[in-house]
Amino acid sequence: MSIVVDPLDSIRNMLRKNPIASDEDYFHLCQQVYDNSTLSLGAEIKGHNGNVWKVIEWKDTLKEDGKNGMQAIAVVPLEDFELGKTQYNTITYVFRGTEPTRLDGDLTADIHQITIGHNKVRHEPPSMLTNKHANIKTKAPLETQFDDALQWVKQLNEAYQPKYVSVTGHSLGGGLAQFTAAELNLYATTYAAPNIYRLLSKEGKLRVKNGTMQSKVKDFVHSNDWVGNFEQFGAQSIGKQYHVKGTGKFDPVMSPIGLGGHPMTSYAGMFNKDGSIQLKIQPEEVMKEARRLGEVAEILYRVEQNIRSFQREQEVEVTRIKAKFHSKAGGGEEYSLLSPSDVDDIITDMALHRRVGIDLFYDIDLAQDLLHLLKKNHESLGEFSLKVEQAAQSMQDKDFDLSQAFKGMVK
Repeated sequence: MSIVVDPLDSIRNMLRKNPIASDEDYFHLCQQVYDNSTLSLGAEIKGHNGNVWKVIEWKDTLKEDGKNGMQAIAVVPLEDFELGKTQYNTITYVFRGTEPTRLDGDLTADIHQITIGHNKVRHEPPSMLTNKHANIKTKAPLETQFDDALQWVKQLNEAYQPKYVSVTGHSLGGGLAQFTAAELNLYATTYAAPNIYRLLSKEGKLRVKNGTMQSKVKDFVHSNDWVGNFEQFGAQSIGKQYHVKGTGKFDPVMSPIGLGGHPMTSYAGMFNKDGSIQLKIQPEEVMKEARRLGEVAEILYRVEQNIRSFQREQEVEVTRIKAKFHSKAGGGEEYSLLSPSDVDDIITDMALHRRVGIDLFYDIDLAQDLLHLLKKNHESLGEFSLKVEQAAQSMQDKDFDLSQAFKGMVK
C-alpha cells in the first residue's frame, strides 16, 4: 500500500522559518536550555547581535507523573513578549539534550529509542493495566520524550497560532527537534543531533524520502563526535548535515570516548559576524585553495613552455654549429681533410637521437612523455581549480542573495 501525505498538509503547515534567528541564536538557545532557570515564564536568553529571547512556555516532565525526562522551552523575541498575550507570530521551540548524570530518562531515550529505533506511541493516559497471564497489576508504559515533544508543539501551535516556527536542540534535544520538524513539516536547526529516522511515522518518513526536509532541517556536527554522526545503522538523514569548525580544546573526559566535539562548548565562538556558523571548509578558504591550484597549473604550463622553448633553441643552435663548420670544411690546415658531409656525420654520431633529419642532444622520448604529462595535468588542474572557485563563488553569491532576500523582513 502506498503512503500518501494529506494534500492539505502543505496548506496547514505554511509555517515559515524564523526570519530573525541566526545559527548563533540557536546555539545560545540550545546551550541555555540546560539551565533550569530558563524553565520559567519570562526567562531571558541572550542571542546574537543583541537579540533577546523570552520564555512563554516550558515543559518539564520531571515535575509530572510521566517522568520520561523531556524538558523544553518555547521562546519569542523580546519585543513581542507580553504577559497574558494569546497570539505570537514567531515561536522557537528549544529541547534540552542528554544529561546522563541525572538518570531522568535521557539515557532510555538515547539507548532504547534512538539507538535501537524503538518508539511506542501511546494515546491513552497512564493507567493501571491488568496482566491477563497473571493476577498482578502493572503500570502502562510511559509516553516517550518524542511523543511528549510532538504533542507539546502541536498544542502550543494551536494555542498561539504562530506564522513563523522553528525547532532546535542539542544532542538528544536535536533528535527531538528533528523528529518534531519531520512530523509537523517545520524548520529545524540542530547541533550534534543523532539520526531519528526510524522513529518517524509513515508520513514523517515520506517527507524525508521525498526531499521536503532537505531544505528545512540542518544539523551542525564535529567530526570527533560519534553521537552527532550516528546514522541509526544506515537510516536516511532527516535533512542536511554540515561539519563545522570547533574550538579545538581537548576535553579530558569526552575526547577519549570519541565525544570531544559533542559538548555545546565545542561550538562556542565558531560563528561569523552575521551569526552564521563557520563551516569546516569556508567558501573563502576554498577559493584561496582553488587559486593556489590555478597557480600550480600555471607553473606546469610554464615548465612545458620552457621545455618546448629549449627544443626550438637547441635545433637552432645545432643548425648554427653545422653551418659554422660547413664553412670551414676543406679550408685551412686544421679542416682541410673535412667535408660538409663529414661534419654532419660527426654531429649525428654525437647526438642522442635523430628525428626527421634533425640531430637531438636529449632523450626525445622522455621529453615527449614529459610534455604530454605536463600538458594533461596543467589543463585538468586548471579546469578543476576553475570549477572549484566557481562553486565556492556560487556559495557566496547564494549566501548574499539570501541575506538580501531576508533584508527588510526583520523590523
